[in-house]
Amino acid sequence: MRKRLILNLILLYIALFSLGYLLQKTFNFTVDDLESAVSSFGIFAPLAYAILLTLGLSVPMNPLPDYLLVNLAALSFSPQAAIAATFFAHSATLILNYYVARTFGRGIFKSFGKRSRI
Repeated sequence: MRKRLILNLILLYIALFSLGYLLQKTFNFTVDDLESAVSSFGIFAPLAYAILLTLGLSVPMNPLPDYLLVNLAALSFSPQAAIAATFFAHSATLILNYYVARTFGRGIFKSFGKRSRI
């Protein structure tokens, strides 16, 4: 039972990674495209970057790869603003993923706990 679950999780990870890669290649995002989109927000550009990075880290199969967004911050903002916005985005992603896992993971852990003993 556990081997099958682990195999299914590995296959799911490979499928999600492959789909994300294909979506990124299909939409063909570059650093220049993202930089022009984020800098169009003016003074709120670090906030727009933090929101895009949060979505890129928490949403599966997102066509916006996080390595492009982090490079965008390094090229577009001052070091202090880039570090602060990246820290905010990662913290927000951790909080969001924690609550999603807490909400939807309870049923999975309860199913592991209901094993009959022989």
